[in-house]
Amino acid sequence: METKSLRLAFSRPDESQMTITLPSPKSGLDKAAVRTAMETVVAQKAAFVQGPSGLLKAEVIARNVTDLLA
Repeated sequence: METKSLRLAFSRPDESQMTITLPSPKSGLDKAAVRTAMETVVAQKAAFVQGPSGLLKAEVIARNVTDLLA
C-alpha cells in the first residue's frame, strides 16, 4: 500500500529548522498553493512558541508499506 505525506520545512529565528508533516496531501498540489499555505503558517506566529520565520522547502513523500502481519 502506498502512502503519501506532505512535509513542509521552515527556518526559525534561532537558525534551527522545523518541519510539519501532513498525511494524505491533496493530489495536484502546485508550488503556488503550497507557498501560500506555508506563508500563512509563518504569518500566524501565535500558533507556535518559537514559530517559523521563513520557508525552506516542501516535498511530497511517497512510501510503500507492506503489511507482514496484520
